Amino acid sequence: TGAVCVSSNPTISTFSTNPVRVRKNISTPVTFSYAITNPPASCTISGPAGFAPLTINPVNGVPSTRVANVTLSQASTFTLTCGSVSVQNTIGLVPATQEL
Repeated sequence: TGAVCVSSNPTISTFSTNPVRVRKNISTPVTFSYAITNPPASCTISGPAGFAPLTINPVNGVPSTRVANVTLSQASTFTLTCGSVSVQNTIGLVPATQEL
């Protein structure tokens, strides 16, 4: 019998954003935090129209971060995709304060 190489699927153990809410239509730096086990060479963080997808190069099991400027007009979903596995995270809007 020969040795069998078992390729494990990636596992996304962490995917979060900070802040979780941004001001409407104002460019805000957002930190995407992630930790991936058995990652492929690169993964992608994608978002709504107008957000340029980020290519990340995760290290197996090592928590990492990537900062990108985000400008949203409505609550939007961001997706971390590694091979056939993906996880979503939503960034909301800070409620507008109204002058009386």
